[in-house]
Amino acid sequence: MSTSNGRKEGAVEKRGAKGAQRWYGRVPKLPDGSRPWVPLSKPGEQMSEARARQKLLALIEHGREKNNLSELVRALRERDFQPRRKVAKPSDVAGPKAVTFGDVAKKWTDGELARDYPDHVREKRSAPDDKSRLDKHVLPVVRDVPIASFALTDAERVMAALPPTLKRNTRRNIAVTMHRVLQLSVYPLRLIEHNPLPKGWVPRTDKAKAKAWMYPSEEQQLLASPHVPFHLRLLYGFLSREGMRKSEALSLTWADVDIEHGTVSLDANKSDHARTWQLGDDVTRALRIVHKSRKPERSAHVCLDEHGKPLRNDDVRPDDFRVHAKLAGIDRPQLFTRSATREHLRLHDTRTTFITLALACGRTESWVRRRTGHKSSQMIARYEQMGALATELGLGWFAPLDAAIPELSTPDAPSTGPSTPHSNDDLEPEQGDESNGFEPETTLPSANEAIPKPKVTGSTPVGGAE
Repeated sequence: MSTSNGRKEGAVEKRGAKGAQRWYGRVPKLPDGSRPWVPLSKPGEQMSEARARQKLLALIEHGREKNNLSELVRALRERDFQPRRKVAKPSDVAGPKAVTFGDVAKKWTDGELARDYPDHVREKRSAPDDKSRLDKHVLPVVRDVPIASFALTDAERVMAALPPTLKRNTRRNIAVTMHRVLQLSVYPLRLIEHNPLPKGWVPRTDKAKAKAWMYPSEEQQLLASPHVPFHLRLLYGFLSREGMRKSEALSLTWADVDIEHGTVSLDANKSDHARTWQLGDDVTRALRIVHKSRKPERSAHVCLDEHGKPLRNDDVRPDDFRVHAKLAGIDRPQLFTRSATREHLRLHDTRTTFITLALACGRTESWVRRRTGHKSSQMIARYEQMGALATELGLGWFAPLDAAIPELSTPDAPSTGPSTPHSNDDLEPEQGDESNGFEPETTLPSANEAIPKPKVTGSTPVGGAE
């Protein structure tokens, strides 16, 4: 992509795939404070950079003379949404096709709006989730509805068509996604004057249910189970001891982990807040064993499947964690009961367990938030009652990871008794820990030796439908 600064104001830039590139120009700040990019050429049109800049400056000058630069920009951008036809059709005589809900949704999920309006639309790492909701539930109903005529009844048609089996929060997420597309149409696109969905239309979230969380002894029983694949036990133990999200762990590469000093850095994550913290000593030792066994490149993923390939989101479904807990012989009813007031055990509850035990062991809210990425104190406060129970029960912390998983254990590994939450940033340090040079000779299971993922029978599949 070639770029060039304008002489006095604006800039021109060539974008698009080879053979369909076109020039765009950035106009000066408009009354609303935005500085949008506008198309200056057709896709594939041959045009020099000097000619593109000339057209941009002419547009700016004309807009200032007529005092209608904002209107010109809006017209050019709206025209940019129109589908390009190779062959004219009779309907073209009546004018260009109106911008539809599907047009705006595509430009949003493709990241085009984030590139064109970086000050107002951020690029989302969860864009695939938004696209999935739109493709599956929204666009089949309102894809071709013109944005200018989109009404509350159209949104209600979408919600009425949703399967009755969807959870309340899933329905809310679909409604939020639809609301966002319409809000983008108001601003920065300025295709409509106001959002047709009234305040309060988006469904409320469910009331907080009682969460499931594992006792350290149960988690140790799971990590030692021969009925659960090694690569998943390693992931479960890592998540429980470090508190990060599944998506963060699956995207982790060895470049993000400082094996020598025992730290991990998450520069890109859901909360858009870069985090770095000290890993637990036992987690560091476990990762050193894995690193020495694999001898990976820095760009290689830390979490791999039984075939040595990066774990994907679909490879680790939320309900697999509960299924594996059963296979390991764990039978506490609270982990497997689901009702209007209680949620059964899910993979996300490794975070619940982490926060609960960390608070019970005296870790501060700041210490917890640096690892979980929670932005508000209110989120951490939800776990205080469970933390108090863990304190009363004297549960302590998890067993050392490198000892709890038999494949990682060596004669030099510490005992499997309870340890304490890692890092010495707000508690007194443990004495006698000299593990920086720990590199035991351990051979991990190969792809052929890995235990296959268990199959589950019954009416509800693993990771059951919402």
